[in-house]
Amino acid sequence: KQSLKNGIRFETDTRLWDLAGQSSYRLIHQLHLKDVTVALILFDYHSGTDPFAGVDYWLKALRQAEKEKKEESSPMKKLLIAARTDVGGRKVSAERIEEFRVERGFDGYYETSAMTGKNIKELIQSIKDIIDWDALTPITSLALFQHIKDFLLWEQKKGLILAPIENLYDTFQAHHPDLSNSSNPYDQFKEGIDLAASSGLIHKLSFNNYVLLRPELIDAYASALVNKVSNEPDGTGSIRESEALEGNFELPEEMRIANKDQEKTLLLAMVEELIRSQIALRYEGFLVFPSQSTRKHPEMPDLKEKNQTITFTFEGAVANVYALLTVRLSVGDFFRQTEVWKDTTVYTAWSGSTCGIVLENIAEGKGRITTLFDANISKETRLLFEEFVEDCLKKTVLTLKRERIFTCKNCKEVMKSSQVIEMRDRGYDYIHCHKCGTKISLDEDGRAASSDVEKMQDKVDENIEKDAANIGKTKQYHVFFSYNDSDGDEVR
Repeated sequence: KQSLKNGIRFETDTRLWDLAGQSSYRLIHQLHLKDVTVALILFDYHSGTDPFAGVDYWLKALRQAEKEKKEESSPMKKLLIAARTDVGGRKVSAERIEEFRVERGFDGYYETSAMTGKNIKELIQSIKDIIDWDALTPITSLALFQHIKDFLLWEQKKGLILAPIENLYDTFQAHHPDLSNSSNPYDQFKEGIDLAASSGLIHKLSFNNYVLLRPELIDAYASALVNKVSNEPDGTGSIRESEALEGNFELPEEMRIANKDQEKTLLLAMVEELIRSQIALRYEGFLVFPSQSTRKHPEMPDLKEKNQTITFTFEGAVANVYALLTVRLSVGDFFRQTEVWKDTTVYTAWSGSTCGIVLENIAEGKGRITTLFDANISKETRLLFEEFVEDCLKKTVLTLKRERIFTCKNCKEVMKSSQVIEMRDRGYDYIHCHKCGTKISLDEDGRAASSDVEKMQDKVDENIEKDAANIGKTKQYHVFFSYNDSDGDEVR
């Protein structure tokens, strides 16, 4: 849409992204939700039992993405959509739908059908109207940018997928020789590329000046890789880095890049993004996806009963929260990851003692992290681990409730939360073990220094950047080779 304001031409542009609803794709989708202005959340119009399954997850995932935005922006708009209404009848009452819409804060509701066109035009108009265009940060550019944008769209239609900026500039210049007479035309072209990338039209890779004209391909490849990892029979949640960089995983043929050199470049960019996004980590030649392990810890019941110290109950995109927390604990040089199980990761501290976290999925978009330690852990190490976990969660999740677990040192019985709360409400700072009668202090035993946690976070960020920058690179060795002169011919 184009309009004039005070003699200046304004152009508004809306881009639609179709995100698959299957839970296996959610890990990758969370990467891009922060860029959403309007979310269309579809529900099962034909289900009479659980028509809104998955809706609460998406609402919490979108709220989490809004929280992670670095710049202030207008609130994200959300529309509730019933799709394929031409197939079968409605099994959920209009009253129930309206009640759900109001309770969840949706800005509108539409019953649609792509087959018959029902409410499609009305939905498109609603998307246009519901966006607060004046609140969006405008992209100010010369008329040259429109030519660059049209050029990129044309190259997309022709099937161009990946190209260095220099090659794109040469092609652009050949089609617009009159525009190359301006001062610094190449710099202006690069500025136009940056603007196109900021609007989501293209994706700039971090190496070799490459531009990806089909940014959705990174998501397609990344989702396919995550599916392969999660379906591996050994359940380790990992894959050799070399295998990932070779593209050895199933992908719909129409999504796979035919040019092998271009595909190799895309795979490098994909793995780099997975590392920077803290979905995966590099470990001894493998890419490890902590949230995708399916192996169950054989001693988990005993482990939880005897060694848990704090629970953190939170709301957010549970798999992404767990992946980020596990990755950050693993790459900071303070705790070394030693075991990865389903919803459980075990670490060894620099002192040699054992720490760990356990994830429990409570409901859609709601989880609980429990910290675990062995009996030999020092108080200093334990507090630093607990504080780092809490700091990571605070920066990511929507809501967070911290609750210390009190365990009898004599019989290892865990005190019930309700009993602890009751004793504190009555003014007591202790509780007697209901099993052996031992007196247990209810005092919190301190906190780690915030400066120590900040140093850990800085080190984690530094190491993640190093790992991402070294994707696909091999170590170089300088070799000194000596031999007898008489063996020269054989050596050569």
